[in-house]
Amino acid sequence: MTGHTGAVLGVMNATFYEAISRIPLGVTVTIEFLGPLAVAIAGSRRWRDVLWALLAAGGVALLTNGGGHLSTVGLLFALGAATCWGCYILLSAKLGKYTSGGNGLAVAMGIGGLLVLPLGVADAGAALVQPLALVTGLGVALLSSVVPYSVELEALRRIPPRVFGVLMSLEPAVAALCGLVVLGQRLGFVELLELRVERVLLGLRMRQPRERVTVVALMRDTDQTPDGGYSAGFLSGADNLRKVGAYTYQTLLRLASKKLRVSVDLLTVQDGIVSGSGQTISYTDLVRNQRLDLTIPVSGETASVDPKSWNGLSGLDGLVVLGNPPTRPMSKYKIVGTSNPMPGIPDKVTGRTQWTCDVTLPNMLHARMVRPATLGSTLLSAGTLDETMFPNAQVIVKKNLVAVVSPNEWEAVSASQTVAANTKWTNWAGLPTSAGSRSSAAE
Repeated sequence: MTGHTGAVLGVMNATFYEAISRIPLGVTVTIEFLGPLAVAIAGSRRWRDVLWALLAAGGVALLTNGGGHLSTVGLLFALGAATCWGCYILLSAKLGKYTSGGNGLAVAMGIGGLLVLPLGVADAGAALVQPLALVTGLGVALLSSVVPYSVELEALRRIPPRVFGVLMSLEPAVAALCGLVVLGQRLGFVELLELRVERVLLGLRMRQPRERVTVVALMRDTDQTPDGGYSAGFLSGADNLRKVGAYTYQTLLRLASKKLRVSVDLLTVQDGIVSGSGQTISYTDLVRNQRLDLTIPVSGETASVDPKSWNGLSGLDGLVVLGNPPTRPMSKYKIVGTSNPMPGIPDKVTGRTQWTCDVTLPNMLHARMVRPATLGSTLLSAGTLDETMFPNAQVIVKKNLVAVVSPNEWEAVSASQTVAANTKWTNWAGLPTSAGSRSSAAE
């Protein structure tokens, strides 16, 4: 990521300076602005924005065709700078997420500088090391690269590339003014008209009403809602629960038959009330002050520690209820199969739901744990951090606990992976005993 950004920066700067050495500054920046404009349009889903892009391209065509004195080579260099600028916006947006501070940008600019250095040496030779050239070059580097690119990187950390591309619409006008005041470059009627066209198009683009999206939540049945995916619990566990419920139901009926002195075949149940021969009794009264004992046939085994197993556990498949007790026909179901609204779904789909990860507090730190590969391991040595890569991260060690904290969440994630790679733990020694578990938890 850093290397790609550096290469784009180097080529963008080189082509830009080659362009302004052949055509006016205002014209160069106007053509170069096609890059950010393309990013802004690409991030939109409205066909009208494509129209604005075509009109902007037509304006550039008007500029190039109307100004016959413009260098073709200069125009090509400006188009190359435009392409690089669009790529730079997209790459910088990612670079800002994956790095903290200006570290990533500094490395990228260093790579870009090394990339174009041979061109400067070939053109100027020993003149590059003259004091005046060094001072002038330092000033140009600060004003044209270090300061603007640093500000742009921070902006791209906070706003989408599409919005950033739109805000760049001011640059052609500013460049034309600088060209006039600093370089004495006066633009003709056609060039000024093209600049005005660009500003009008971007004004129309920004005044377009926001796209409205209507979310319709279907709270009916599985035929009209998205597939929730594979659920093993419903395929196996639900059948077990159904059989357990049926066995329990039959036991309660037999208990009610004894208390009411009515045959089981003559009993009915409605909302937990057993009725028969004009008598009623609730499930609660049937089991009041006693324990309901019943035997349910099962196969399999419960989960337990098994050092001989590949994962140290056995019985993960659990128990399977056997037999075929009488169950209620599906036609008589009252709850299963009916609509069960989920009021929280619309907010989750639209992103309005607030999760614990959305909570922010002043000076809050993000943490990531560094864990051993297996249970029961103890810490031998904690890994270290490269402060040049993760300047704001810290390693926290408390007995067997190792963690990384940082004000930047992504830095905490990346740094924890680096620390985990060189943190050493004792070898796997099987699952700990109950006493060992309590001891580890206490630590």
